[in-house]
Amino acid sequence: MPGVPIKFFYNGSIAMEYILEFPEKQYLVFLDLNMPVMSGWEFIRAMESLQSKLHIEIHILTSSIDPEDKLKARKFTGVSSFMEKPLDESVLELLLLNTIKKDS
Repeated sequence: MPGVPIKFFYNGSIAMEYILEFPEKQYLVFLDLNMPVMSGWEFIRAMESLQSKLHIEIHILTSSIDPEDKLKARKFTGVSSFMEKPLDESVLELLLLNTIKKDS
């Protein structure tokens, strides 16, 4: 998406700090569950309590194939999807198009 900045964070804590520093922005987050410092699950729990104040859409993107992780992800209203790595370009394009349509 030309003109849309992409940020990479190596742990959930740094990502959360950035989001809280700029709460007025819209965020489309691709979240790995296995991160150092703050795991993906910890990030989701922290964002759940702030979701009404933020414009954030979380998509889990992980190497986990554990069915329990998929079930757990469904329990969080802030999680829009659960995808396994590697991310296919066509899936990403469809996801971005749907996100743009929702915002229009």
